[in-house]
Amino acid sequence: MADLDAAEDAAKELLGIMEAFPRFKERAVDPLHPEGERGALVFRGPLKLVQTVSKLTCASKASTVGDRFKALLSRSKWVRQEELEQALDGADGLDGLDGRLAAYDPAREYVAVVVAELQRGPACWHQVGGGHPASIEDSGPWLYVLDHGTSRAGRRPGFSYTGSLRPYRVSPRRPVAEGILLPDYAADGDPRAEQAAPARSTPPVVSAAQAEKLRAVCRMGREIVDAAHRVIKPGVTTDEIDRVVHDKHMEFGALPRAAQPSQPSVDETPSRVG
Repeated sequence: MADLDAAEDAAKELLGIMEAFPRFKERAVDPLHPEGERGALVFRGPLKLVQTVSKLTCASKASTVGDRFKALLSRSKWVRQEELEQALDGADGLDGLDGRLAAYDPAREYVAVVVAELQRGPACWHQVGGGHPASIEDSGPWLYVLDHGTSRAGRRPGFSYTGSLRPYRVSPRRPVAEGILLPDYAADGDPRAEQAAPARSTPPVVSAAQAEKLRAVCRMGREIVDAAHRVIKPGVTTDEIDRVVHDKHMEFGALPRAAQPSQPSVDETPSRVG
C-alpha cells in the first residue's frame, strides 16, 4: 500500500506540473502524434523511475517545456486511443479514462497518463490538460505570471513556492458582458475619480435613495463572496474560484475589480487549494 501511495504522489506531481505550463500541449504533446488523432501521452516505468522523473521535473529551474520535461518526454510515447486498452491492460486506475478519451477536444486539449509498475501490478493516473494560444511565451507558469504582473505592481513578490503549492495553468482573459458600465480604473487599474473624491477626507452624507443603493451593492457583494465560498475545497484551483466570481458578477451586471480590458485577466498565480 505504501508503494501505491508513493506512486500516486509522484504521478499527481507530474500531471500537475504538465498542466502548469501553458505551452505543454503545443511543445510536448502535439509533436508526438498526427493532427486530430485521438489518444494519450503515456509515461510508464517502475516506481523509482516515476519518482525520480517527478522530482527532477518539479525541482528543475528550467522555464521552457523542452528543458523542464526532457526526462519525462524521453520516456514517454503517444498511444492511439484504440491501442490504449491493450497497452494499459490490467492496470488499476483506469476508471474514467474511456470517458476522457471520448470527450476531449484534440485541437485544444490532451490526455496524459502516468503508469507506475508496482509489485501488485501497474497503476495509472490520468487527466485532461488544456492548451494555450501560441502567442503566449514559452516561459513556464512562474515567469509568465510574474512578467504579466509587472504591469500591475511596482515590484515583484518576494515569496517563493514551497511545500506542495504549485502554479496552475493561466486561463485566457474572461470577457466582460456588453452594456456593463466601465469605471475609470478599467483601462489601467488607476481609480482617479476615487482618489479625487471628497469622501476620502470628508464622511459623506447620503440620501435615503443612495442608502438603498448601498444596501443593494452590499447584498450583491455578500452573494458573490458566498458563491466563491461554496466552491472552495481541497483540489479546487484559484482560477476556478475566479471563474465563479467572474460569472456571478456578470449575473448581476457588475464589473469584477480585476477585469481590466487592456490587461491580462490574471492578477496572481492560480494555485490549488489544499
